Order: sequence, then C-alpha cells, then structure tokens
Amino acid sequence: MSRLLARRISSNLARLSTRAFSLSGAPIDISPEVKDALNTGRPVVALETAIVTHGLPYPINLETALEVEGQVRAGGAVPATIGVVDGRIAVGLEKAQLEMLADPNVVGKVKMSRRDLAVAVGLKKSGGTTIAGTSVIAATAGIPVSEFLVSGAAPERYLSADLLNWWSGRCSSWWRSQLGRLCGSN
Repeated sequence: MSRLLARRISSNLARLSTRAFSLSGAPIDISPEVKDALNTGRPVVALETAIVTHGLPYPINLETALEVEGQVRAGGAVPATIGVVDGRIAVGLEKAQLEMLADPNVVGKVKMSRRDLAVAVGLKKSGGTTIAGTSVIAATAGIPVSEFLVSGAAPERYLSADLLNWWSGRCSSWWRSQLGRLCGSN
C-alpha cells in the first residue's frame, strides 16, 4: 500500500472516530429470544441483512439467512438477525420479517449503513443493514464485546478505489462498537 493511501486511510479513520453516533430514542424491537439470551448471559451473534436484501438472489438469500441462523444455534448461540422493518429497527428478526426482506417483489427496500439509519427510520423504510449499520445497532442493543457480528463481506473483495470508503465506514463502526467480526467470502 502506498504511503499516501495509508496516510489518507489513517486520517479519514481518525476523523470518523471522533464523531458521536447514538440510536438513543430510536424505535428498537429486540426479540424475546435475544432479550432472554442477553439477560441470562448466553452468547448472541449479530447477523447483517444487506446480503439478504441486496447481496444474493431470491430464494438463495432467504435460504442462506436461515441456514446461517441454524448454524449459529447449532453452535450454542442465539442469532440476532438485524434489519429495519417499516421504520422500526429489529434485533432478532422474526421469520416473516426475514421473508419480507428477502422477497424481490417487495419494492422500496434500502441498504442501510450507520449513516442511513436515521433517515430510513424517519421515512419508515424497510431494508437490510450493512456491517456498519448492524454493528452500531448491535452495540446499542447491548450485545457485549465478547459477541460477534457475522457478515458476508470481506475486505479482500474491495481492493480498488473503494478501499478507503470501505474501511472508513466499517472499521470506525467496529472500533466504536467493540464487536468481534466473522466473515465468509468466496
């Protein structure tokens, strides 16, 4: 990596890390299963949904999301699939909500990063959350430092001019939320 690019990344991340972000007062619905797991100290795994709404074709998107949730359960943790439905942030989506987000016939779904959440909630939009959006929601919902965010995106897929933007949005959110991260890539 060139020195100039490294300097730009470092400078941009430092600038972003000083910005405050809060979901205080946002309409957040935490599923009973996720609430119970958090209250009893069971492991919780946050799952992003941008891969469901914008990353994979139907029905593979829905099948993949349900399979990942099943794998999380098989590992002894509780999946907290995160998305926005009709302007309400959902932590631990119900199957019907996940089906709606996966359905290509439902129009107007948006892909939400942390910067998009306030507008999407205000406009009562539905959509999938990116890594950055999911991590800030998970931290707000109380998913502790020792828990993980699972993503379909991996940094090696962004080795282009978008690298700076990719790292800026995601890393600053990861560092703020202090969540671990596990990703799968092809």
